Amino acid sequence: MIFDKVQGGIMELTFHYGKLQELTLGVVIFGILALNAPLALALNANGPLLDILVDASSGELGSGEAQTVLARLNQFDLSAYSLQFNDGSRLSLNLSPGALNRALLAREETGVDLSAIRGPGGTLTFGTEDITCGNLVPTFEANALLAVENCIGTQSFEQSANASAAAALAQINTIDLLINRPTTQMMIDIRRFVSRKSGNPSDQEQGGGASADDYPLAGPWGFYFQGGGSFANVNGSPGRTGFNLNNQLATGGVDYRFSDAVVTGFLFNFTGSSTALDRNAGQLDADIYRFMPFLNITPFENAYVDIVAGYSYHTYSSNRSSRDLRASADYSADQAIAAINLGYTYPIGALDITPFAGGSYIYTDVGGYAEQGQGNLLRVDGRRVSSWTSSLGLQLAYAYSAPFGVLQPNLRLEWVHEFANDRRGVSVFVPAQSLVVTLPTAEPIRDWGNVAAGVQTILPNGIMGFVNYQAQVMSSGENHMVEGGVRLEF
Repeated sequence: MIFDKVQGGIMELTFHYGKLQELTLGVVIFGILALNAPLALALNANGPLLDILVDASSGELGSGEAQTVLARLNQFDLSAYSLQFNDGSRLSLNLSPGALNRALLAREETGVDLSAIRGPGGTLTFGTEDITCGNLVPTFEANALLAVENCIGTQSFEQSANASAAAALAQINTIDLLINRPTTQMMIDIRRFVSRKSGNPSDQEQGGGASADDYPLAGPWGFYFQGGGSFANVNGSPGRTGFNLNNQLATGGVDYRFSDAVVTGFLFNFTGSSTALDRNAGQLDADIYRFMPFLNITPFENAYVDIVAGYSYHTYSSNRSSRDLRASADYSADQAIAAINLGYTYPIGALDITPFAGGSYIYTDVGGYAEQGQGNLLRVDGRRVSSWTSSLGLQLAYAYSAPFGVLQPNLRLEWVHEFANDRRGVSVFVPAQSLVVTLPTAEPIRDWGNVAAGVQTILPNGIMGFVNYQAQVMSSGENHMVEGGVRLEF
């Protein structure tokens, strides 16, 4: 037989075959693939699998063609391929060369024969006189390699579900740059810390009750605690696996008021996060610890400047799973955070209108890791991610006097734009195939909105409380958060 074929820009193969008597193999290699490099590949081109393929094909595959099949399979995700034997047993190709060879030799010794190769595209069945794929009978005498690919399909590791899940997990490592963005949340917390007065409605305006002026500061110190949770989902897209995310959040803080113009303090935050990939492809759990000093300045009446900078430490536990895969890893990340926010409040009676603007920078250094478990395990390089964002927004707050204190319903609208956090490649080594690939993360979401609504109350003896709901609006997902907290002055 005579055929010429170029596969993936890697190799061109030409066979000359006549009546199974003569076989001449000419190979032109493009790139790094060599058909006769058995030690560097997961499937040993000179091992027992070569002889088993030739024997099972009853002469349809010669030795050179069988080597071509093995070399071709070594370019793909071997966890998607398995061998089936005439005793009903199966054997995954996603094994080390030594383990695969031992399993094959054991079957040879007991007289078990190969009956089929299963792959992403179907099953290649070996008979006594021919080779079939379902109801089709490929013409192996015309093109052996093409017939194999038509039967069992081919899928590069970069195209595989394993790679998609690995890329999604890498993307989720930095998802807090988008979902539950720490700078946005910390700025909201600072506003609650230091802004305890609002429109101060008079008794005449509200028909009795107290105003915020009736509750002077109990002391220069303030203590604050809040807790809450959030749930989010990001839709899948070509090249990206979707996921669902659940967070539990707790924030505490201490501040000191030097004067009406200067307040400084510290925020401490813990976030426990659990992320599940779509189609049961994997899960990522994270514990995040943040320490955030802040400074609030009132340069002139009704104006404010909030500055925050800090550090957070992340611990991750990842799991990838499929029919033939159970892979896990533990690793960590360091994150530096800095942000500034400024605004001006226009009081109109009991109503405060506050336009604001800000910017933030987040730098994340994610450590590399090696997976443990069984299947197509990966070694993933570390990566560094930078995020620059700007924000513009408007907050409305209305102070209402009640017999027990002051209620202040509020509404906050914010638009955030991402300038950095670009799509990046994550370098991955696949030991089972001696393969280094670069997995691209998803395109970043450049713009999203935050919509928050809640109510704050000011009570006697320097006590404040709040409940709040916040939604994140974006093109490919959503995020919802509910939280509540209390502040004490002393």
